[in-house]
Amino acid sequence: QRDKFCECPRHFAAMAFDVFDGQVARLAKVTSDFGAQLDSLCDVVSFGVAPGILLVKMCPQFTEVHSEAIWCIAALFACCAAMRLARFNAEIDEDDDHSWFEGLPSPAGAAIIAGAALLCSRIRADIRYDAFEMFDWWLQRLLPPFALVVALLMVSRIPYPHVVTH
Repeated sequence: QRDKFCECPRHFAAMAFDVFDGQVARLAKVTSDFGAQLDSLCDVVSFGVAPGILLVKMCPQFTEVHSEAIWCIAALFACCAAMRLARFNAEIDEDDDHSWFEGLPSPAGAAIIAGAALLCSRIRADIRYDAFEMFDWWLQRLLPPFALVVALLMVSRIPYPHVVTH
C-alpha cells in the first residue's frame, strides 16, 4: 500500500525547482522562447500528468467501479494544466510583475493532489487501520470530484495572488 504514495515528494521537488528555474535562467541571462516552451512542457508533465496518475493510484476502489470516469478526470486534469500553462505563455507581458495569476496555478493544483496523498500516508502511519479504512473510503469517493473542481479552477479566470510577490 505504501508504494502508491512514493511519488509525492517528487511533486513537491518539481514545485521547488519550478520556482527557481526561471529566476536562475534570468540571472544567468540565458532565457529564450525555446526554454520557456520546454519549461512549460516539463510543467505539464510534473503538474498535470503526474498528479492525474497519482489520483488514479490513490483511488483503487473508485477506479474499480468507475474506471472510465477516473481516467477521464485524470486526463482532464492534465489537459487543464496544459491549457493553464499555454494561456500563461500566450498572455504573458514583459511588463507583468506576476503579482496575480488568472486561474489557479498548475503547481498549486498539483500540490492539492500530492498533499492529499501525503496526508493520507501520514494518517495511515499514525492511526489504527480500521479508522484509516473509513477515512480512505471517503477519500476515494471525494477526491476524484474534488480533482475535477481543481482542474476547472486552473482554467478559470479567477485571480489568485502570487505567493512569492505578495
